[in-house]
Amino acid sequence: MVDAGADIIHGHHPHVLQKTEIYQNKPIFYSLGNFIFDQNWSVETSTSQIVNLKLTKNEIINQQTIPLKIKYNSRPEVAN
Repeated sequence: MVDAGADIIHGHHPHVLQKTEIYQNKPIFYSLGNFIFDQNWSVETSTSQIVNLKLTKNEIINQQTIPLKIKYNSRPEVAN
């Protein structure tokens, strides 16, 4: 998708946090995990993150990752 012109890729579906990759200076977020979801039976499905991107028209000027834990059956909280 980057080769076809995408600047940011946000994948999803596996319900678990997966790695992030930089390809040709473009971020690929394969999966950020769950956000509000009731699959809290394992650490993997209860670990998530938010990515805060600050953008201009032509570039990403800042990227912040905020780790989350899904607690109490569907409530995301910032992880310490």
